[in-house]
Amino acid sequence: MLPHQVADPRWDFPGVERRSLDARPLSPQEQLKVVGAVKDAGLDLLHVPHLNAPLLSRVSLVATIHDLIPFHYPEAIAARFGGAYFHAMARLVPRLARRVLTVSEHTRQDLITLAGARPEKVETIPLGVETRFAEAVAPDARRRVRDRYQLSGRYLLYAGQWKGYKNVDLLLAVMEQLDPARFGDVKLVLVGKEDPRVPMRERLAARNLSDRVVLTGFVADDADLAALYQEATAFVFPSRYEGFGLPPLEAMAAGVPVIASDRASIPEVVGPAGLLLSPDRVLEWQRAIESLCEDQGRREALAALGRERAHTFQWDVTAARTVEAYHQALTTS
Repeated sequence: MLPHQVADPRWDFPGVERRSLDARPLSPQEQLKVVGAVKDAGLDLLHVPHLNAPLLSRVSLVATIHDLIPFHYPEAIAARFGGAYFHAMARLVPRLARRVLTVSEHTRQDLITLAGARPEKVETIPLGVETRFAEAVAPDARRRVRDRYQLSGRYLLYAGQWKGYKNVDLLLAVMEQLDPARFGDVKLVLVGKEDPRVPMRERLAARNLSDRVVLTGFVADDADLAALYQEATAFVFPSRYEGFGLPPLEAMAAGVPVIASDRASIPEVVGPAGLLLSPDRVLEWQRAIESLCEDQGRREALAALGRERAHTFQWDVTAARTVEAYHQALTTS
């Protein structure tokens, strides 16, 4: 980890020794310094939760590969070198690793088909969801969050990046089409760090949506984020590609009805507990949103299904299966 991460209390676990690595991620310096750090620590096994595995290390390697988004959307990585590095590592790391973990079956198939990974090496271990999203936020805390972001009526919630493949423009198109007589109080809330490459405020002004779309910026406070989920009329997630898709899982845990894309790994997460729609059909999204806004019974039914579905994604299961992968890596030549 980088030096600034060493003081992070989230890394304080019994039996964990933290060491800093002063090197920029995905850089040649990182390759060299990780090899040295692994040797100095005398490790038996190294688990790299990304593609930046040390290629020259001889220790048993387990790698988690979350997605192959740049294979499908090259523009997702701005730097040319970054894209080339990603493609090269996506092919090299599965060859070097004893075990390769993916967070969805879709990513597993991508890794086999696009990167040439050996199927017997690659195992899908889904992620879990934090229990805080399922814990009811007190009414006064909900009111404070609403006041902070000036949310007086119903709202649709999206959380995530705004890159092109995330397909946020579909939500803007829906907002333009909603009947103001029936849905004039409905706003769209976009939670996420503002990306200078995506001039969202200019887009909203051009579509005359500045008063109907709320940009919260990055919400660092977990309690605030949980409140935003739990107060939403529906969670909307039209992304064209996800390696897993944590936001809709968090929304389901929070008891919010979910409307999501039917592409990539998203159906693996949402399953029958949400409405899965084509990310290309604005009218379908509009009708689904209008239906949920007006049908409380349907919202409650989807919310109940979502809570039940989210409960099947447990971090302790993810951890136990990961430990088993470590044993396999240490006993497999």
